[in-house]
Amino acid sequence: MDERIKPLLPAVQAAELSALEGDVAAALAQIRAMLPQLQDAAAAPLAERLSTLAERCGDFELALRLYQAFHRLGREAWSLGSLSERPALEARWPSLLQAGRPLCLALLAPDQPLAGETLEAALLQMVQLQRGQCRAHDLTLRHEPDRLLLVLLDIELSAARQACERVRRVIQAHDWPGLAVAPGGLSVSIGLSALRGAEALDKLQARAEAGLQAARREGRNCVRAGLLPG
Repeated sequence: MDERIKPLLPAVQAAELSALEGDVAAALAQIRAMLPQLQDAAAAPLAERLSTLAERCGDFELALRLYQAFHRLGREAWSLGSLSERPALEARWPSLLQAGRPLCLALLAPDQPLAGETLEAALLQMVQLQRGQCRAHDLTLRHEPDRLLLVLLDIELSAARQACERVRRVIQAHDWPGLAVAPGGLSVSIGLSALRGAEALDKLQARAEAGLQAARREGRNCVRAGLLPG
């Protein structure tokens, strides 16, 4: 957890307790009181959490306001320079396995050849678009110069495929402001795999890579689950 948001947790937990005890008015008042404090990009997960709580309390206008704040703060938090790389995932892998929850891995790569500043600018916009279609606790990593590695937590393969399809569609529809791209814009191919038991990260990623290669073989701009021989 980001140290910057720890001081805000007691207020979030107090609002959740009020809602649990049936005091909806108090819960909503506590949520509204927190709005001015949700300005730092690190607070994006709390904005999403409070949005869900406001929806449960029946204030859909406040829930929407918080959900929009979650996406705005999420966009501000991400840059290519701040993205972790695979060693960070390797370090976290034992704890993810110990949790025993479903997760999926996705490899995302542009279909068009990009290099230099154009590649960097395109990937940065792809990160921002992708974050808008995923949840705050999902992980985004930079993998190789031209790929993103997505770790979708607490999700089965069918739901992960739907999330990846949303990412693919929003990237295909994007107009790429400030970026000189070929007619027709940019698209991505995505390879997907679901964790099987306590398997190694290498094996899970190898299936995602196989899915990415299948997507490229089958016309690009699509999502494919990966299979390995044997």
